[in-house]
Amino acid sequence: MNRGLIYLLFFLLSAPHAFSQVDNIQFLKEFKAADRKGKVKLVASVNFCELKGIYPQLKDTLDLIRRKIFTNSSSKEAKFLFDKIDVSMYMCNKQFSKAAILLESCLSSHVRDVYDSLYCYGGLKESFINLNNLNKAIEANTMFDKLATRTKDKTYIGHITKKSKIYDVFGLNEQAVIEKRREFNEEYAARRHDTDFLASYFNDVGVYFNRMKRSDSAIPYFIRASELITKKLSYTSNKPNYQFFKGLIEGNMALAYTNNGEYKKALPYLKTDIYYSKRVNDMESAFNSCILISRCYIVLDQLHFAQQYADSAEDISVVYTQPRIKLKLLYLQGELMDALGNASQAVSKFKSYMSLKDSISNRDKELQLINQQVALDIQKKDTELLEKSELIKSAEINEGKQKVFRAYLMAGLILTIILIGFLFYTNRNSNKREEELAMKNQQIQIQNKQIESSLKEKELLLREIHHRVKNNLQIINSVINLQSDKTQDSELNEVLAELKGRISSIALTHQMLYQKGTSSSVVLCEYLQTLIAQIYKSYENENINVNFSCNNKEFIISIDTAIPLGLLVNEIMTNAFKHAFKKTKKGIIDINANVLSKQVELTIKDNGAGLPQNYNNPEERPASLGFELIAILVEQIDAKIDITSDKGASFVLNFKA
Repeated sequence: MNRGLIYLLFFLLSAPHAFSQVDNIQFLKEFKAADRKGKVKLVASVNFCELKGIYPQLKDTLDLIRRKIFTNSSSKEAKFLFDKIDVSMYMCNKQFSKAAILLESCLSSHVRDVYDSLYCYGGLKESFINLNNLNKAIEANTMFDKLATRTKDKTYIGHITKKSKIYDVFGLNEQAVIEKRREFNEEYAARRHDTDFLASYFNDVGVYFNRMKRSDSAIPYFIRASELITKKLSYTSNKPNYQFFKGLIEGNMALAYTNNGEYKKALPYLKTDIYYSKRVNDMESAFNSCILISRCYIVLDQLHFAQQYADSAEDISVVYTQPRIKLKLLYLQGELMDALGNASQAVSKFKSYMSLKDSISNRDKELQLINQQVALDIQKKDTELLEKSELIKSAEINEGKQKVFRAYLMAGLILTIILIGFLFYTNRNSNKREEELAMKNQQIQIQNKQIESSLKEKELLLREIHHRVKNNLQIINSVINLQSDKTQDSELNEVLAELKGRISSIALTHQMLYQKGTSSSVVLCEYLQTLIAQIYKSYENENINVNFSCNNKEFIISIDTAIPLGLLVNEIMTNAFKHAFKKTKKGIIDINANVLSKQVELTIKDNGAGLPQNYNNPEERPASLGFELIAILVEQIDAKIDITSDKGASFVLNFKA
């Protein structure tokens, strides 16, 4: 269940037969018969996972060829093919960090044409998705889309991944809906009669709403998608795949009904999904539907049927090794044993469930730390590549200047010799003055070059300082995360979370200075938007909406204003998330930046419980680090603040940038 457009296209557009596996014996014969270049090409053309069993028989030969090529050859083709082999090996072993770093290096050193670049960007997209790095994944996907479109090659255009799918992979379902609608509007005019396109759109949007627990919004989309596929089934010759897709849509619709508590209504749809999923051998979809239908029967107190479908799910799970498949099954079995009154077995299943869940959680935390280090390594690599590029560019410019200088120097020498010969007998003193003037000009030119070089070095150094400050702050945040995980004291964890938020707001300023290539200023609107998104993500509260508006997208502020301003916004928003909405079902925080000339008015308002009594009197209000910090930061940027509490809290900050 819950598959989207990519899954549909796999079934509707792929050949009906399964992908064939490599014949190991035949492959070894071809490898032995090929020359050195042919051996490398042959191995690079096959997925490493298919060669894993026979790779030890190939390794020594490949290593020998690799040493000869990398020491005695300048062939980019051969080096690129070895990069492909290594990337395929890393991907197969799920070492996505190593794959990403190698692909970045390959892009800068070994690619020969647009098709090599497409391979690298496709691999980077997959690696960054697995490393949970949204920004890098979208960046790689954008480059892949541009290059694929430029080639007009259907093979590559068919592998373009929509940005909505990437948002979906990262769990950003609201952004996925917005992006999906934008993509749909762009393609609608050309594909409005394409049933597959329309049905896939409605199904995908329904899936995204399901994942946001907005099932009432999801159901109309699933109904529309099901109607379109039902209509196509009346005339298509490819009935099995379309029957499967209809079952998939109805399985998604059943999930929506169960989310709304309509369990009986979900049963026929789940049975249809199980039947057609098994027909096309999609056992994971059948497993998920068996789990859900068993849970429905438990709620409906039809435990005999619940046991049947739980047993079916267990039979299917035997072929899977993923821990999360086992996790779903254990929890269902615990619920079923509890419903059957078998307390001891229920406790045993729930204990196994908790043990496996803790194991998965620990692994996810380790992966998070690894991903943070990978991100730092990739940024370091990008910085090194940029510095090398700048050095090469500078060397080329200097070489050009030297050639021009030598040409002028030769011309000057010739003219000087002629003039010396002509004027030698008439004016010796004049010749001497000209030589002195030429030497002074040379000294001035040398000094100018030294000044220019010094300025460039200082600019690079300042950017590197911002970069290192940001990295150090991220390391501090990681240490705080580790400490928080090991601390059971909720008050201390809350203090650590607030401290992490303040550090993150400072780190964001240095990150934007480094990314934009500026040394002392950031764009106000972009900075606030990124900071607000960062704070909102850290609290992940679906009942609170944050709205941001800004009337001047180009206005910049200095780093001396940005850091305390960021801390102010962080402090006010954090207090709102923590205290304002305890009695409010739907919280709203409105943030507006209004820029007039060089004067900024920043308003942060919520509809929460409001501020405590005597909040405007520092002597009478309750002791609060938040109010003290706000007062200090307001004074630091020489601002004025107006605080009111009427149907919520309002902070109006006026300062000159």
